[in-house]
Amino acid sequence: MAEGAVVQSMIMQVAQQANAALSITGKVSSDAISGIITACRIPKSFAMTFDDGPGKLFDQVVDRLDELGVKATFFVNGNNVGNLDNAADANKIRRAYQSGHQIASHTFSHADLDQLDAAGIRSEMDKLDQQLLRIIGRRPVYMRPPFGNANSATQRTLQKLGYRIVNWNLDTLDWKHPRNAKESLKAYRRALNQAANSGSATFISLQHDIQPATANQLIGRAVRLVRRYGYRLMRVDECLGDQSGAYRQ
Repeated sequence: MAEGAVVQSMIMQVAQQANAALSITGKVSSDAISGIITACRIPKSFAMTFDDGPGKLFDQVVDRLDELGVKATFFVNGNNVGNLDNAADANKIRRAYQSGHQIASHTFSHADLDQLDAAGIRSEMDKLDQQLLRIIGRRPVYMRPPFGNANSATQRTLQKLGYRIVNWNLDTLDWKHPRNAKESLKAYRRALNQAANSGSATFISLQHDIQPATANQLIGRAVRLVRRYGYRLMRVDECLGDQSGAYRQ
């Protein structure tokens, strides 16, 4: 069975096992995926996520992932390192989306949402949503708050707006060592070794597509290591068994 078919089968199994969380349509209800998500639900699943793009290295990251047969999740900004009102940056996002990667929100300007009121949060989310609607014709369901900051008030506002909040449980801290992939890979090894002992962990890893070592060296090494430990790499929506999908119109 092809890996994509295996992933879809696993998603179906998770949904069937969570009958209490199913909506009347047979899809995972929004109540089933709430709070701050930090790990996958599908056994032996692993979601690689990339923040802060699109930057100069974005296409290179997408190319490497595609070569490896990995679909990842990109939490993008509207006006940070890149600017989605710029045609070249918009094309990077469109290309990643068309390649099957998940495009998710990291706010318009990488603002600390805990420092904003509800109207400010809504503005940050809506500005990026409108850019993505223009670029890929869809608005993301999933978002990651900049700096991982989402207090209870921020969470309430985001959930009222229909977003699912995703952080991580494996942080490469690649921004601390932008040219040293070995340090990022150590984070993978530590987490996977601990998981091998517990036998039950799933992972959402954090890295940044704007960091040179991540783009140039880490991806291939990390993918090989994750697969060696018997994990399947997939998008965040897939690793959660979310049949309702990553986007809304």
